[in-house]
Amino acid sequence: MTGFIGIHIGAGNHSDNLKPQYDVLCKTACTKAMDLLRNGKSAIEVICLATKVLEDSELTNTGIGSNLTWDGTVECDASLMDGETLNFGGIGAVPNVKNPILAARKVFDDHLMVGEGGRKIAEEVGLIVEPNSLLTNRTIRAHRKYRRKVEKIDKELEVS
Repeated sequence: MTGFIGIHIGAGNHSDNLKPQYDVLCKTACTKAMDLLRNGKSAIEVICLATKVLEDSELTNTGIGSNLTWDGTVECDASLMDGETLNFGGIGAVPNVKNPILAARKVFDDHLMVGEGGRKIAEEVGLIVEPNSLLTNRTIRAHRKYRRKVEKIDKELEVS
């Protein structure tokens, strides 16, 4: 069997110092995914597993280690699509979901759930976690840094 697994660790800035860890994480996700493909699992199952590996890592900005909203909370988005059937599922702006890809899989037949509706679906399948469990020191520091920048600009605009 031949196949190809393509993944990415998210948009944004990535530390050059962490490149070896990113490489290991991507290799782990792809290796696990290829093992599933070789064992006859569907492409949808495979992509959910590969994405879950990324979501479970503090190195990425989804699931654990997600970027924070202005209020310092986590809201996640995820989507997936079957290239043969063109069926898709996705969630958007759903708070406190550890594995957003699994919530997107859950709504695959319904297509899209956002906000509170998406949270209820995620809760039904046990994907809701305590809000602070998705935060990391890195994301908290980044949130504080950028919030201070915005607040500084707001103050400067008030003065002018």
